[in-house]
Amino acid sequence: MGPVVGKGQFGVVHRASWRGTPVAVKKISIMGSRKDEIEKEVAIHRRATHPNIVQMMALGYQGKEAFLVMQFIEGPSLYTIIFPDRDDVEIPLDWAKKLRISREVLQAVTFMHGYNILHLDIKPANVLVDSATLRPYICDLGLAHIKNRNHMSQSSVNMKGTPSFMPPEALGPKKPGYRHTNKHDIWSVAGTLVELYSMKRLWGNSMDPISLMVLILTGQIDKPESLTAVDPRVQKILEPCFKRKPEERPSASGLLDQFNGLA
Repeated sequence: MGPVVGKGQFGVVHRASWRGTPVAVKKISIMGSRKDEIEKEVAIHRRATHPNIVQMMALGYQGKEAFLVMQFIEGPSLYTIIFPDRDDVEIPLDWAKKLRISREVLQAVTFMHGYNILHLDIKPANVLVDSATLRPYICDLGLAHIKNRNHMSQSSVNMKGTPSFMPPEALGPKKPGYRHTNKHDIWSVAGTLVELYSMKRLWGNSMDPISLMVLILTGQIDKPESLTAVDPRVQKILEPCFKRKPEERPSASGLLDQFNGLA
């Protein structure tokens, strides 16, 4: 494998070559997961063939690690574009570019939901952006369950996703029979777009994750702090995505229609 091009809480991404093609290889711990569970979730990813979803190409194992061979995207994550470090190449985004990225991300989410596929961990770090074309690609589809089982093998907390982008119903203890729905993704993709348009962290910079979870779970805060920094046209579209009752949130296709109506 080639150089490391990305790191996350649950894995490292290398640039590599597979059958003569440049690829990204994500190495993740599969502690707590059976191979049949992983292969089922990777199969879901393979079904999601869309121009704005990173293509899954192959899967391999070594010990307690899985190697996911994926389409290589030459560019940073949306997180890096919004919150660049000192050494990162800055990619300025005007209104038109943000609007295009928004529409294409929502096209991908609409496609997934049309096939009853849930991501459960949409956030700026899981949207890669091609440096040359600015085309966004949703990545890590199907990995929320694997990450969750890995986390559960080391913790008593059962969560799928990243707390700051998770809806209230996904935080804390689950009622018997609870199942994730596509409204989880709606909350998460709206949070992603709030950060894109505000260029600020969703809930501000000062709150630690545990305190944030408690405040969201108990209803002490009901809307992200940075939503007020978003263009009023976008704010009007995204605000309903943060309704506490999942059934009151819009669909991905409804969001896409509204963004298509913006000039």
